[in-house]
Amino acid sequence: MAEHLRAVTLRGLALRQITIFLRRNAQKGFFMEEKAKVTAAPTITEQCGIKYKEVDGLFYPILGESEPESYASLGKYGHRYLRALMENDRYLYNKYFMQGVLFDKAAEYENYAWQLYDTVLQGISKVRGIGLDTLEEKGFQVTFQENMQAAMTADEIVTEDLFATIDYNKRVRLEHAKENIAFEHAETQPANKKSRLK
Repeated sequence: MAEHLRAVTLRGLALRQITIFLRRNAQKGFFMEEKAKVTAAPTITEQCGIKYKEVDGLFYPILGESEPESYASLGKYGHRYLRALMENDRYLYNKYFMQGVLFDKAAEYENYAWQLYDTVLQGISKVRGIGLDTLEEKGFQVTFQENMQAAMTADEIVTEDLFATIDYNKRVRLEHAKENIAFEHAETQPANKKSRLK
């Protein structure tokens, strides 16, 4: 009988230690279930190239398999476009984001902005007489300063073009909204007048 009690006690202590071990390991995350998120339609984060996994009901990004190239491949003007759009035209930013074309639009603007920059820089250089042929007569430092000033001027023009485009788009949307409201108001007015006349 004593051996039996001793065996039960050992089993009890061992069971208790195993239970404590399992609880601690579960808290540390050893027994967490990992499931890759599979949905019928891709989510917004998946459309932006971010893959994620579900661990105990929480979603974590899988950075090794994600495609951050879409954001990382944007240059100075693409990032400036995203920032300006987010700060000045939240409607359009959210619309592009929800449609999953935000980075595509930023890449399009990046290409447009660099073309505009090159065109403006060539025009400024031609007007101001800046070029490699004047290097010997003006000196390196003066030519370098003139080139930097021309580059900064072209950059300012491209940035102003961005803000002017955003403002123009907002004005056009506002005018369309006013026209739609006036049209709806005009359609409802004759119905109200006819009901008053009866």
